[in-house]
Amino acid sequence: MDIEGHELFALEGLGCAIRHIKAIQIEFGGANIDTRTFFQDFWYFFVQHNYDLFRITPFGVQKINKYKEQDEFFLTTNFIAIRRL
Repeated sequence: MDIEGHELFALEGLGCAIRHIKAIQIEFGGANIDTRTFFQDFWYFFVQHNYDLFRITPFGVQKINKYKEQDEFFLTTNFIAIRRL
């Protein structure tokens, strides 16, 4: 998903259909300032829906094991959420 800061709203709109999605890629960055959505919002959303969250970096993916305030940086970053079985 790359919908200029509206990713969380789209995810919430999935309702119970989210249980049928194995992987979700989102972009997080400056547009999230405009929509007032924070990384913390995504973190808790994905944890609540039984997903593991990973940051996509030039060196591969990095699992994010817990939310930290330092994750709140608004440089464009891509993440992938993988549903746990």
